[in-house]
Amino acid sequence: MSTIPTSARARSGTASGPGAPAASVRPWAWITWLVVAFVLAGLSVAASAAYSGAVAERDTVDPGALVRWMLPTAVAVHHLALAVVVGCLLFAATVLPRWRAGGVPGDRRAHPAFTRVVTAAAAVSVLWALSAVTVLVFTYASLSGLPVSGSPAFARELAYFVTDLVVGQAWAVVVVIAFVVSTLAFLVRSPAGLGATALLAAAAALPISLVGHAAGSDDHYAGVGALVVHWLGVLVWVGGVAALTVIASTLAPSRSRGSAADDGLSRAVLERFSALAGVAFFLVLASGVINSVLRLGSWDGLFTRYGQLILIKAAATMVLGAIGLAHRRWAIARLGAVPARRTAWRLVVAELAVMAGVIGVTAALGRTAPPVPQELKPALTPAEILTGYLLPPNWPGTGGSPSGGGTGPGSPSLSPPPPSTSSVSAGRAPGAGRGPSAG
Repeated sequence: MSTIPTSARARSGTASGPGAPAASVRPWAWITWLVVAFVLAGLSVAASAAYSGAVAERDTVDPGALVRWMLPTAVAVHHLALAVVVGCLLFAATVLPRWRAGGVPGDRRAHPAFTRVVTAAAAVSVLWALSAVTVLVFTYASLSGLPVSGSPAFARELAYFVTDLVVGQAWAVVVVIAFVVSTLAFLVRSPAGLGATALLAAAAALPISLVGHAAGSDDHYAGVGALVVHWLGVLVWVGGVAALTVIASTLAPSRSRGSAADDGLSRAVLERFSALAGVAFFLVLASGVINSVLRLGSWDGLFTRYGQLILIKAAATMVLGAIGLAHRRWAIARLGAVPARRTAWRLVVAELAVMAGVIGVTAALGRTAPPVPQELKPALTPAEILTGYLLPPNWPGTGGSPSGGGTGPGSPSLSPPPPSTSSVSAGRAPGAGRGPSAG
């Protein structure tokens, strides 16, 4: 895996020397920006869920206000934390230098930007693991219509949900991945190990996609595939912007003059990520359009609450694309000037704030019933199993049934029994759609 060339990171200086990074002035500013991002995501999901009716009291099997409000909020925190972890790990593995160069021979002090991203990845991975557990428990409570409690009955049914039902199994896999990644984030420091840990964290997108809204569409494989691509684009894009926010003060000089190494490292980091973010933008946009078509069904779906949230996401995505274009066309080309450099990093922070809001809207979409309902389909007839088509009406042996499912008067049916209509055994509650998803 490649890193920034030595020439771009030589003579980085110490915290007290000329051209020192701003980390010596505000070493913990990145924590503030990440906290602000999570708060914005929470506020966004609360407003979006209230608007769409996702948190409205149910007529039947209502789990209570705590579950209705807590679940989408936990989903928003989970999605944003996952993106931050993946982005920081990828930056540490592939973009940033591990060691400070240009100092005393034999000096093996870690580069401050590298230290910053691995620290952020480890800290946020704990939040990711805890939020994954919260989503798992509250998803079961939402689907079963039971309030969260510590009773033996609740624990017993939760264990059944985790081991026997698809939605529970999917989120159990996410929980296991989150705890493994959190452990590795505290232990691993080699680029190869960090890259492998980032890939493992990104793999959590697969089980989430399998229980997403689009996965229940008529074209299951297209829905799941589009969700996986959407997730990968989001993780790289949002996670990369979060990583840039974390290291901004270590790369943006705090004085009127920055060293050549400061300018070289800043330019190399921003240029590399700008190219990667451009690819991620088109992946997110294209897969988002596919997901929206599958769930909206027709143009009329845009006039529903679900469709209006989709439009908000689309508009915010275009705004983020415009900010990225401004980075590439203007800010990066003028990094030699301190005002332009500061503007570039301020744009990164603004971009993270908008992304946090979009993730909040996404979490609310995962709890909102889409215009195209998810209904259990009738069992396939023997003819459909063998040929993929129904037998024509009045075909010999069909008993005159247009569906072709019979085998003649008095003969036993060969069709398999209809699926159970129990909402809990099917893995979802009435009107709740599938489990929390990317929307």
